[in-house]
Amino acid sequence: MKHIRQWVLGVVLALLASISSGYGAALTGEVYYFAVGYRIESVPAQNILQLGVVEPCADAWCLRIRRYEGVKNLPRIRTTFQHHMKAPFRSPRCMDEWITTIDGEQQGPIQGSVNPTQEGWEFVGGGFRYVWGNDPKLPGANILKNISDPIFPSATDQVVGFAFHSRSARGKTIVQKDLMYRFDGYIYHKNTLKSVVDNWEGKTSSFDFSKFSASEDGKVLYLTQPGNREVVARKGKELWVQHSVVLQRGADDLLPVLHEYGHDFNMNGCFDEFGHNKLMLPIVNENGGIYAFVYVEYSPDKLDGVPMISVGRYYIKNE
Repeated sequence: MKHIRQWVLGVVLALLASISSGYGAALTGEVYYFAVGYRIESVPAQNILQLGVVEPCADAWCLRIRRYEGVKNLPRIRTTFQHHMKAPFRSPRCMDEWITTIDGEQQGPIQGSVNPTQEGWEFVGGGFRYVWGNDPKLPGANILKNISDPIFPSATDQVVGFAFHSRSARGKTIVQKDLMYRFDGYIYHKNTLKSVVDNWEGKTSSFDFSKFSASEDGKVLYLTQPGNREVVARKGKELWVQHSVVLQRGADDLLPVLHEYGHDFNMNGCFDEFGHNKLMLPIVNENGGIYAFVYVEYSPDKLDGVPMISVGRYYIKNE
């Protein structure tokens, strides 16, 4: 009986600690990672993307974000990693390009509170407010309902976003064996033909890491595959697509896993063109395994100055 009373007391103390420290992610090392997109009715109007984390800090909660503003048409930044395309044909003189990425403006930590709502939870602090609803079909996942941004106090609309309750991925080293799965998902997208005022296009998506091969040092994953059928039909010729994923990302958990992909439009068998830039934050379960990602895409456009953008998530079914 003594051991039972001690066990019950321990459970009660743990519950009290959970309640006193906030809502949802009360245990040390538990956070919320998110990816959001929205339109600002400013002059000029623009689309905004964010990658972010809401995490315990001292006696409160803190928000940290990376912001990608559409009006800036942010330039690509070359990494130290190179594409390795393996098309069935290859020009002897061509050379694969360096993998690129997009760098957003970092803000925070911004202190605030995490509060339960009837539909999910919200973060309020520093003029920011994120309202999240629970996803009934995916435990631990949230859908963005509303957002307030003090940097752009004009009204926001076209709000989309995904969040996951996660163990912290700060300092986590990601290797190929962590990702040998097919991930299902959903994406909201504005392609290169869309203007700022156009609505998002939403559709299901997937990402199969098990098809990739790794570089010798294990820091990059590569996949070359036949082109998208719609693109091939539009161009009237067979094209190949290169996918490259940089796993190395540093100690800060807001530094994303990089995915650059694109078609070999000049058909020389190597990827010497620029692709689309995807920035992914891994979602970690209690065992340290990666079971989901949230991500944004931002690809600058020299033609009209309006970047191609996306907001999405990937997840392993039945996790």
